[in-house]
Parts: sequence; C-alpha cells; structure tokens
Amino acid sequence: MKPRTFGLILVVLVGISCHQGRQGKSSVAAWPGIPDSAAAGILGSYSGNFKKGLLTVVINYIEGNIVSGYDLHRGLRRNVNGSIEERDSGYVLVLKEPGGSGYDGTFYLSMDRSAQKISGNWIPIDSTRIRSGALVLERSGGSGNDYDDFYYADWKGDLGTLTFSRDNVCKLEYDPDSLSVSTNDQLITITGNYIRKNDTIQIDWQNNSRLPAQHMRLIRWPRKEISEDSIIEENLQGKNVQFVKFVAG
Repeated sequence: MKPRTFGLILVVLVGISCHQGRQGKSSVAAWPGIPDSAAAGILGSYSGNFKKGLLTVVINYIEGNIVSGYDLHRGLRRNVNGSIEERDSGYVLVLKEPGGSGYDGTFYLSMDRSAQKISGNWIPIDSTRIRSGALVLERSGGSGNDYDDFYYADWKGDLGTLTFSRDNVCKLEYDPDSLSVSTNDQLITITGNYIRKNDTIQIDWQNNSRLPAQHMRLIRWPRKEISEDSIIEENLQGKNVQFVKFVAG
C-alpha cells in the first residue's frame, strides 16, 4: 500500500471514531423533557415565608424542559422563566426573574415527586443590594372541600372590596373619590399575596397609602344567620380593619 493511501484511510477512521464518541457522550448526558402527564401535576401555586415576608411562586406553563410563571413577594410580581429537569428523587428547577431590577435574582429549586413542596435558594443578581435567602414553599390554594365560597365571594369594608383567588393572590379595590365601596370604572387595585391556615389569613400588600399596614393578619369569625331567609354573615377582622360578606344559607 502506498504511504499516501494509508495516511488517507487513517484520517477517515479517526474522524469516524471521534464523531461516534461525541454522539455517545451527548446522548448519555441529555435529560428528557417533562411528560405532559407529570407537568399537569406540577402546575400550581406554592407559598411560604421568605425574608420576613410571604413568597408565592406560581408555575403556569411547562413544555418539555421549559418552565415559566411568576412570583409574588410583598405584593410585587415578577415573571420567571427557566428550566425543569426530572431527577430520581423529583424535579430540579432554575427560574430567573427578568433582570430589569437590581433586586431581581434566580431561584434554584428542588421539588419532591409528589409536587407538594419546593425548597432551595434565591440568589440575587446584585449581591451588594440584597442578600440571598433559603426558602421552603408548600403547594397552596383551596382543597376544593370548603363549605362556602370563600375564594369567590366579595368581602366588603370601609377600605374597599377584598377578593381572594386559589393561587394565593388577593386584591383590594376601592374608589379613591369615595369613603364607601363604589362600582364605577375608577377603581384602584392593590395587589397582595396571602397564606391561609384554618381561620387565620396572613397578607403581604404592595406598598400603598390606603391600608393601615403592609403586613396584615385577619381572623375569620364563625358564620351566623342574620335573617329568616337564611342569609349568612361572615367577618374577617384584623387590627383597625374589618370585612364582611353575605351569602345565602
């Protein structure tokens, strides 16, 4: 065999071997996307205490390894986008806030396979402004077995109309030109996130001049019948605040 021919064959064999090696390595390292059946069980709202306030992370989209949603902390909402991978013990998520604020950061999270609890850390983009923090969040929202329409009825008071949703977001709407609740189109909305444990509701509101406190604790009092038509009254009471709703018994 001529030396030139032998050299050409050797180069071809080496190229084939390297190409096969790269293919084998990438296929072993790759993690498959989250199947739709598992993704449906992960979607939802998770809440807990974080940095002397309440943190709610809502996951509302999963496609393969892509995940997105938003977080709420002290009434401030930030969109999050990132990745999710399935591991033997559960799921690993990396969720990044937009980065347009010096107080944005990234969540590095682990979720158990039952999708009932999230734990991990939040790392700020700018560590000179704010410190990182650990967090533990539990799946939140109603159980579906509530004996009334707590999440959908309007709670009314002198400060405005208070409503709750099952993803642990709440809002207060009020008419700035009236001390009473109004139904016109000039309502101002204050957003908050909350945790409900039995008859105690803790709320963290966004900064505002309407409410007496940004951190609010309300107690839900027992229902009572107030008329022969079986109209039921309920009260939420806190320090210097009270909300009431009426429902048919």
